[in-house]
Amino acid sequence: MSWTDRVQPLWRNYGALAALRAVNVLLPLALYPVLLHRLGPDLFGLVIFAQAVATYFMMGANYATEIYGTRLISRSKHDPALLRREASQLWWMKLLLLAVVAAVFAGVLALWPFTHDHLFVFAFSLHVVVYEAFFPVWFFQGVEDVAPSATLNIAAKLLGALLLLTWVVLPKDAWLVPSAYMASALAMAVVATVMLFRRLGGIQAPRPREIARHLREGWPFFVTNLSGMLYVNANRVLIGAIGMAEVAYYDLAEKVVQLAKAPQQILGLSLFPRLSSAQEPRSVVQRFAPYSLAVNSALTLTVFAAAPWIVPLLSPGLPAEGERMAEAVLQVLSLNIVVVGLNSIVVIQRALAEDGEHAVMRFSLESLGFYLLTVAALYLGGRYEVIWLTGAAVLVECYLLARTYLYLRRGR
Repeated sequence: MSWTDRVQPLWRNYGALAALRAVNVLLPLALYPVLLHRLGPDLFGLVIFAQAVATYFMMGANYATEIYGTRLISRSKHDPALLRREASQLWWMKLLLLAVVAAVFAGVLALWPFTHDHLFVFAFSLHVVVYEAFFPVWFFQGVEDVAPSATLNIAAKLLGALLLLTWVVLPKDAWLVPSAYMASALAMAVVATVMLFRRLGGIQAPRPREIARHLREGWPFFVTNLSGMLYVNANRVLIGAIGMAEVAYYDLAEKVVQLAKAPQQILGLSLFPRLSSAQEPRSVVQRFAPYSLAVNSALTLTVFAAAPWIVPLLSPGLPAEGERMAEAVLQVLSLNIVVVGLNSIVVIQRALAEDGEHAVMRFSLESLGFYLLTVAALYLGGRYEVIWLTGAAVLVECYLLARTYLYLRRGR
């Protein structure tokens, strides 16, 4: 296979993922001032808080298939029979996990009095779980043909935005925000299942032993993802104890940083199938790492310097206190752009491609412990504030980067 033949699928997938990431990041940014105006900071913050809670349950349905599943499909794609078998059992596994997660989520809502006054807001926030259960990005990444799934995801997000803009007019319509996304997620689930069925030539019947094997082998990846999600997404939940308006301000800064992280995330998603099947993943990483570092460093400096202009531009009419808070949070979070870029592409993806998932799981659990200790220290020291919690999120990523880098440097 020529160099051109090897590179073209990578850049084709990069283009599809870039379009997908643009919609996933730019669309919420575009909707932010509209929803803030129609709902107000407190109700909008409540919607974000409910989705942050649902995101933890999303991890149960996901079960790290974007890593474990992608690697498995990448290593099976040249054998049609094996590919069909593995993909079918992964699909059934995710369906089973969706049922379990939905039942647990319903129990949490029933036992948590705070949610009862806003039950529909919390219940329909389960749309993030439906997306994770039925959106087969793991399959299309594994076969290095991302365009069909990216197109479907973009269409679903645009449908959700259209429904949201049509339905949500007044503060009392807050529950219709997650409802609009749930409607689009259910439509996407039907289409995605048909796409996978046609691509595989049918989905095989469930095999309990195979599903159990995937649950067992995917466990280290799941624990790694869950640990990371606990501290990455925790600030939205922890800041909810300070105030729902503060959650909205933090979310604005986080959305901008997510936009700046998009190039590294797209590159990581594009590279991982190749890393998983490469005989020497290190050489693949070394080829792309310098460019990733240069771009992420430039983006970090740009976001940090431009924060005083970015926040007013994206949220006109924001209260002065909220504007100052969002600017400060954005500047601190901007440091994560270069740190997470190095973390995901240079060390974490290489370690996972080299079958070092158990080590990465251990480091992720250590990072979670580090984060919890930091938050506890802030609380006990009277520094339980938005800006200090933001700093904790940056420190934990630095810890994970250093820990994994030393592991790889020692030759595992």
